[in-house]
Amino acid sequence: MQASILIVDDEQEVLNALQRVLRTDYQLYLFSEPLAALEFIKKTHVQLIISDMTMPLMNGVEFLQKAYALSPLTKRIVLTGHADVDAAKSVVNTGGISGYYSKPWNNDELKTGIATLMLEYTSEQKKRNQLAALRKNHQQLALKQSSVTYVVDSMLEQQKESQDKIKSLRAYNCELIEFSTRLIGLLAHDDTGHNYRVAQQAKCLAQRLSLKLPQIRNVYLSGLLYQVGLHQLPEEMTDLAIEKMSFNQKILWEGFITTSADIISDIAQFKSSAKVIRYLHEHIDGSGLLHKLQAEIPVEAQLLSVIIYYDLLLQGKVTGSCLSPNEADEKIKPLLGKILDAKLFRLFKEMSAKPAGDIFDIGISARDLKENMVVANDIFNHLHNKLLSENSVLSQNTIDSLISYEEKHNNSLLIYVKSVVEDNAP
Repeated sequence: MQASILIVDDEQEVLNALQRVLRTDYQLYLFSEPLAALEFIKKTHVQLIISDMTMPLMNGVEFLQKAYALSPLTKRIVLTGHADVDAAKSVVNTGGISGYYSKPWNNDELKTGIATLMLEYTSEQKKRNQLAALRKNHQQLALKQSSVTYVVDSMLEQQKESQDKIKSLRAYNCELIEFSTRLIGLLAHDDTGHNYRVAQQAKCLAQRLSLKLPQIRNVYLSGLLYQVGLHQLPEEMTDLAIEKMSFNQKILWEGFITTSADIISDIAQFKSSAKVIRYLHEHIDGSGLLHKLQAEIPVEAQLLSVIIYYDLLLQGKVTGSCLSPNEADEKIKPLLGKILDAKLFRLFKEMSAKPAGDIFDIGISARDLKENMVVANDIFNHLHNKLLSENSVLSQNTIDSLISYEEKHNNSLLIYVKSVVEDNAP
């Protein structure tokens, strides 16, 4: 069965042109009046809606908002004149728009974009089915957990090795979280321990801010699990740097956070962390592409957002090239006070410079390395050949070699060291 597209435009010439381009591959429903199109949507589901931006009775924004309320799963594209491009960008979220194309459009680009959205629709439908199955499995797991709880209560009543059993259950819980975190790392194509690292850094910063214990726990778990929704992204985006993404790809990337929150929100242990994760891509000035929230962003999400973005800068996930801490500092400056909280970033940098016994991995430049520091992760060169192994203790000769390599190849190495050693280093 062909996928279906509903097209709304008050110009018959535009409808005819789109019909010629798309009729071979899709089932088309053409409307010149938005109200008639809305009545149709109430009765018939379509995979994609294409709407003109400027129409006399109802503009494209109003139409797509109403269409979104009727059919939130449907993908949406807006056609706009060059003068309205900025307006189209600004309503991507409010109209539930998946992308926009300027008139006159390029037929090949339009067909490619539509094909991509159709694949996304199919993929999301599959993921919704998987999520439903996951929820069902979770309900079954909850029943099993009740049985386990009954057994544990019986053990406690009998006072037979109760403390050992409780410790064992806690250990199993920690192992399950660690296993899940490793799977997420594989999903994100990350071998640097990004989620472990940002979780620990965020936990230490939360402690310095004297947040309450439940908040500290939520920050830590959120850092470990926030990338679980990456499976919703197309494969070609997995290793694509953020700054190299198209506008439509950035919308997809921003949205994986919502998927992550949805997945873990059904697990009682992670409900509070899911609330933190939902806000990770919001901007403190309210300019984000998602919900455009501002005052409601919890401090746990704000501090974790700072740490995640900074670590992504170091890893090259933002620009496409690994940055030194000094380069990352300069890159993040324009975002402070707008997207990220400036005070929290300053406190994070102060903590990194003076760990004061806090246990976490620190991103550091070769020139700032000191003897007896311990390498937290394997260090690779630009050809991905290993230069140093995890837990290597640095000597001055090794440090000089790393500095020489960076100068020779004009390439920043991704170096993390253990913070607790820095305090004891001479």
